[in-house]
Amino acid sequence: MQRLGLVLKHQTMRHNVPVHESSWKGGGGVFARVTQFTVSLERLQQGRRAVEDHVVPALGMQDGYGGGLLLGNSESGKMLTVSLWESEQAMHATDEASFWFRAFGAEEAGGAVVDVETYEVYRARLKQP
Repeated sequence: MQRLGLVLKHQTMRHNVPVHESSWKGGGGVFARVTQFTVSLERLQQGRRAVEDHVVPALGMQDGYGGGLLLGNSESGKMLTVSLWESEQAMHATDEASFWFRAFGAEEAGGAVVDVETYEVYRARLKQP
C-alpha cells in the first residue's frame, strides 16, 4: 500500500490466546500492544522525539489508554513501544489508529516495523523517581 509517499507493508498482529481476565484492578484485565521497530541509528533520536511529541499525545486521546513505554537501543538500532490498555476491547478499538501511529513512528525514525504482538499484563509496577 502506498500513501503519502510512504510504502507500507502489511503488518501482521499476533494475539496471544486464549485471553482471560486478570486479577489486577479488581478483575479487569490490562493489556499491552508491543511493537518492535528497526531504526536508522542516525535518526533514532528524531524518531524518539516524534513519538513523544505526536504519537503519545494522540494515544492519550484514545479511550482506555493507560500509559506506555518507549525503549531504544542506540547500538542495535532497535526500538520497542509498549502501550497499556484498560481492557482488551479498548486495545483492539485502536487497532487501525495504531497502524498509522506505527507508520508515522517508523517513517520519522527512518526504519520499519518488525513485529506487533499483544499481551495480557500479569503484573506491572513502575517506581517513579
